[in-house]
Amino acid sequence: EGAPPDIPGLEFAGTVEALGDGVEGWSIGDRVMGLVGGGGYAEYVTVPASHALHVPESLTLEQAAAVPEAYLTAHDALFTQGSAQAPEWVLVHAIASGVGVAALQLGNAFGLRIVGTSRSAWKLERLRELGLERAIDATHDDLADRALAATDGEGIDVVIDLVGGDYLQSNVAMLRPRGRIVIVGLVGGRKATLDMGA
Repeated sequence: EGAPPDIPGLEFAGTVEALGDGVEGWSIGDRVMGLVGGGGYAEYVTVPASHALHVPESLTLEQAAAVPEAYLTAHDALFTQGSAQAPEWVLVHAIASGVGVAALQLGNAFGLRIVGTSRSAWKLERLRELGLERAIDATHDDLADRALAATDGEGIDVVIDLVGGDYLQSNVAMLRPRGRIVIVGLVGGRKATLDMGA
């Protein structure tokens, strides 16, 4: 609300220029990053203090500007919506995407066992450098069978689906009892057929 319609951008990073009345925990000059409803590419943005995050010293402001959307979305999908807890199995479709890579890194940091899918073998190989141990080439039709094999027959506790569409049937088939599916993206389409017997 209140975002300028002519300035794009949802993520921001910069330094605090001014503080509103009653703001605590922040100082002028602090490095911050976060999300806004629009206008993030503006020279200045105004946000509630609770919507700003400290930028770690290890990141430049340019790097920090690329963090909030992917990592907040991945964190929300994994922990708020998916209720993932170590050592559960989590399958992330399109793991080479920004949100997918963030989910991989967050999952590894919190002791989740991550299985990732991609339609590109070289992307899966590249993600092994970031800690992906179990990879599935999604160009094959037997995603559920491959997910079960990747988990040594245990099945998946949480599916983070960044694709949607026809992945639904496989998502349901690979779940353990009381497993959860979190739909984050629909690049594969908004509609799917589901066998209600599953």
